[in-house]
Amino acid sequence: MNENKINVAWISGSYYLAKSVFDKIKEKTVGIETICCDETTEFTYLLASINSNQCFGTNRLIIVYGLPEITDSEKKKLKTAIENLSSDVLLVFFMIDPSDESAIFNSVNKVGKVYHFEPLVHSSSVGEWIDKRMSELNASLTSEAKDSIRDNVHYDPKGNTNIDILNSVLEKLTIYSPGKKEYNITDIIVTSAFAENFIVWDLLKSCDEKNIDKCFNLFHSCVMTNNNAISALNEVINVLVWKYRLLFFLKETKANNAKIDSETLIKEACDIRK
Repeated sequence: MNENKINVAWISGSYYLAKSVFDKIKEKTVGIETICCDETTEFTYLLASINSNQCFGTNRLIIVYGLPEITDSEKKKLKTAIENLSSDVLLVFFMIDPSDESAIFNSVNKVGKVYHFEPLVHSSSVGEWIDKRMSELNASLTSEAKDSIRDNVHYDPKGNTNIDILNSVLEKLTIYSPGKKEYNITDIIVTSAFAENFIVWDLLKSCDEKNIDKCFNLFHSCVMTNNNAISALNEVINVLVWKYRLLFFLKETKANNAKIDSETLIKEACDIRK
């Protein structure tokens, strides 16, 4: 392999920064054969794609978005392939956490180029980060607008926040008012998405009314409240199951012409909820 040519790269961390590097690679490799692999790709196919010699020296780009589960033996084979890449292959690992695949990452770091962008910024540096990013976007924020963003983003227990979330807030401003040189608190309010208090019964009512748009909006609020789509979905499904089981119970009771008092109904509702 040509020592001056980089044949393998690892791009990870902050998505918007990683994507900027990834896009440049794709621009320079337009028209060449591209092979994409992820967690669902058979390891034998991935390894063959890396090792195979193409006819007439055709260049190819191999993009790995995720690695399948592999044995230690397979991992050694992949490391060997990475460290002995043919000059007609460009291998890119994209948005894989180095800590998840440390052995493969170390091989890439040994013979290739690593672009890992720190995805978090501490609260003490958020203001400085915002100023730098706005400068890159050829704009600025009033002090009130900057304080509003800094004070309202989510921080983890260590006082860090996600750079990609901050970036999306700033880019949304430039999309809302392109060409504007300074953005103020009004721009922040207009472009911000505020999560209202979520009440699951409102969602049930919207389902009954077949108001699809309102259902989507309410579920979005549920996701924002839980800060996790899976948790939000579990919350909604549990209540929906409880409601419709109770409805089936009432329908069955009516069909059998059975009488039911309020105490029995409450007990049945509690039992179904369990």
